Amino acid sequence: MQSIPRSRLPWNRVAAGFVYLLACALPAIWLCALVFRYGVDVPLVDQWHFVSVLEKHRNGALRFVDLAAFHNEHPFLFPRLTMLALARLTDWNIRCELALSIALAVICCSTVVLFVSRSFRALDRRVPQILFPTVSLAIFSLSQWENWLWGWQLGVFLNVLAAVIGLIVLSSSPTSLRVAVFSAAMGVVATFSFAAGVLFWPAGVLVWILSFEAKNRPFRWRAAAMWLAVGAICICIVIYITRLRGGAPAVFAGDTIRLVGIIVFAMTYLGSPATSFMGSSWPPHDPGAAAPVGFFACLVLVAAVWRLSRCRLLRTSAASGLLSIAVYGLGSAFLTALGRVGASSSVALASRYRSFSILFWVATLGLCALAASSPRKAPSAEAASRTEALLNLFLALSAMLLFASSFASLLLFQGRWNFFVGVRDLVCWGHGQAHYGRFGMVEDVQRWLPALSEMRLSLFRNACADTLDRTYGRPLREYGQRITVPVPPRSMTAGKAASISAEIQNPTSEHWSAEGDGSGFRLFAVTMSYHWLDLVGRPFIYDGIRTPLPRDVPPGESVSLTARIEAPPAPGEYILRLTLIQEGLSWFETGALDVPVTVMPEPQRGIASPSSSD
Repeated sequence: MQSIPRSRLPWNRVAAGFVYLLACALPAIWLCALVFRYGVDVPLVDQWHFVSVLEKHRNGALRFVDLAAFHNEHPFLFPRLTMLALARLTDWNIRCELALSIALAVICCSTVVLFVSRSFRALDRRVPQILFPTVSLAIFSLSQWENWLWGWQLGVFLNVLAAVIGLIVLSSSPTSLRVAVFSAAMGVVATFSFAAGVLFWPAGVLVWILSFEAKNRPFRWRAAAMWLAVGAICICIVIYITRLRGGAPAVFAGDTIRLVGIIVFAMTYLGSPATSFMGSSWPPHDPGAAAPVGFFACLVLVAAVWRLSRCRLLRTSAASGLLSIAVYGLGSAFLTALGRVGASSSVALASRYRSFSILFWVATLGLCALAASSPRKAPSAEAASRTEALLNLFLALSAMLLFASSFASLLLFQGRWNFFVGVRDLVCWGHGQAHYGRFGMVEDVQRWLPALSEMRLSLFRNACADTLDRTYGRPLREYGQRITVPVPPRSMTAGKAASISAEIQNPTSEHWSAEGDGSGFRLFAVTMSYHWLDLVGRPFIYDGIRTPLPRDVPPGESVSLTARIEAPPAPGEYILRLTLIQEGLSWFETGALDVPVTVMPEPQRGIASPSSSD
């Protein structure tokens, strides 16, 4: 076989192609590295409610209504099914949910890139080189940090992927009955994965309108009728359940539509992915430039659509597919605004919303690329050239803004990781109860952590029962105690500490761990503490000094220790309630020992103070 001379080998083109592929893949690689570094295997906020689904599944009591139940305003059937299957395979390793979210984003990005590439090739148009790296940068933007690091947001990516695939497939061949069936199936997944999924059907109707042709009309109408019937059923189900739950948004206020507030919220929503690096605080709470940028992006979308219409490319599969995705993202912004009527527009800056607004940006960028590469069929060649230049400028500017926003969000991965590590230590005493309490997590942890520990899932996946129970401890089911103080204190000096000897017996069938999980927070450890109450029984000082147990206490055994007690700063008559606490979970109120104590004022110099142990 004749060899090709080295001088004729296109090494420069190979190197350029490799660099281009690396530029497209770099955002995904960067994201994977960050999620691998900062992802934490711990449930957060809403995920604690999923423990009930896992518990019912283990006990054989799981029903379809448990899976199909709305989560807040979101139909959450398919995300629950996905997470349940993943939990069975991985013992609910939440890091696997994070990996699946990235995998769904990779599929979504690949679908968009292949669709645009093939559509441009079919139209004999060249794809701008900046387009695909910008699309990758947008889809894998770190400004979505809340969704990347929270396994519960798997539903967002499932919804986005189903909507993108369904709309792209529908635009490719809307006259095919098989395509219509597949698109309708994707629409069902999108509808029952997130609240924005109902917008799939109006966006799909736009595809049908743009793709209308005279030929094959009978076959088209059979496919369209089936598709529309499925969409109508899905929308009616969502509206019916929403009305039953009383979740319909209050759009009207005294017969006046809050139109301005809704529009500002929606524009802020759309502009957020490109302006998250702006603002005087971080994360930004001031809408700042987000609303103007979102409004400008909408104007660019209108300009691109007008340009495609003049060039007679609006009815192509490329334009109809991308425009339907843009409408889906735009509709998500207004749907969220309707659901947040009266809320500040700063709410629209939330990181969890950006996965939908990024869809709008991706589709708008694709339409701009198509319009900028279209032939000049406008009446004025100068006007057409000016339009192409402005659209190309928008592509470059969008790439810079998306990169700046993504890079600026890098710091939030570290902050979120610190937050998740705190959650993993489960609101241990003195670290986090007030902070996490505003998320309602204290109650959720206390309610569901025993079941999670018993099923050996998530945090407890790799530890055997004996290790958990005897070495690291676990949430207790019984909180009984017997405390004996041979010489109880009768008087103490205000603000001063004293030591008392106590004997503690474990009357339960539980094993008390003295060290807990071995961390600095000593999660699950059983320690000695106390409350100071007034004579009526109202708490005066609820959090007493901790005294660790000298060793683990098996059921039925006793242990002696010397507890350190600090008197209240104000003199008076008090009740000292000696009790135990399991760190991070609950106090042992049953069996607590009450001792009446007189707290004396601190004596002046030269005056003998009363004994603190007589």
